[in-house]
Amino acid sequence: MKKIMFLIGIVPFMFSCSTNSDDNDDNDNNNPNNLRYLSEVRRLDPPSYDTGDVLRYDSNGLQLAYFPSRLQMLNYFEYNSANKVSKRYKDNLTGYGGENWDPDNFDLNAFISNTTPTNYIYSNGRLIEETYNGSPVLKYNYNEAGNIEVIEAYFGDDLAVIITMIYLNDKIDEIRVDDIYYHHYKVYNFEYDDKSNPFYAFYQKYGIPNFSTGRGSFDLGSTYTEYYFSGLFKNNVTKMYTDGVLKYTAVYQYDSYGYPKRITFNNMSEGDSGIENLTYRD
Repeated sequence: MKKIMFLIGIVPFMFSCSTNSDDNDDNDNNNPNNLRYLSEVRRLDPPSYDTGDVLRYDSNGLQLAYFPSRLQMLNYFEYNSANKVSKRYKDNLTGYGGENWDPDNFDLNAFISNTTPTNYIYSNGRLIEETYNGSPVLKYNYNEAGNIEVIEAYFGDDLAVIITMIYLNDKIDEIRVDDIYYHHYKVYNFEYDDKSNPFYAFYQKYGIPNFSTGRGSFDLGSTYTEYYFSGLFKNNVTKMYTDGVLKYTAVYQYDSYGYPKRITFNNMSEGDSGIENLTYRD
């Protein structure tokens, strides 16, 4: 995997309430037995390179996550005995089929052999660090409630970004990004619905806090690393403000479990807007 520079983003999976939702008021967002898992995301009228996100599962959990809008990026996951992610193999699919990639006809062993993994390190059941090729990538610190409060991002062995999360009513209200490497400081504020964020399910069940999908609907708040912490948001973001300025809005429809099935978004930071349909694993 080539990491020339960190393009970091922080943010959730999103959006707001819709009068067209078929809500389930008994849905418990915090009960792992009620979790729903994404299998596909497709955009209406997509560009030619966007063939749709594909997420595949095996007996351990999420096995493959393919994001064509993120440079045809494939993620492959391995798990420890506690069923938490232990390794992530991530690279673009140049040489593996690219836009015509078929998950059912793919040399996964070759991909694993040719890709250096990110390793996940735990202490007392908590994720405390991600490393790549022997160097730190991300370090996690927790508040008294057990929520991730400070994330340190590294470039090589140097501390590059400090990400601080401020909680209100046990939800992330504000994210402060101190970019030491590029000398930037940003503040993100969020508004939410009260429904289930699909990416939070990956964090609850498998301990995966971050993804990079390449979608303006999912990857919000670019802050100079390649990670977007969508898994840390319990609910879907309806609005995002950057340094006090509204930069993102979304509305969506829900399925009967209280998960978003259609997203209509406007990402003003990226000049991107559209409609996306979400499908879940049976």
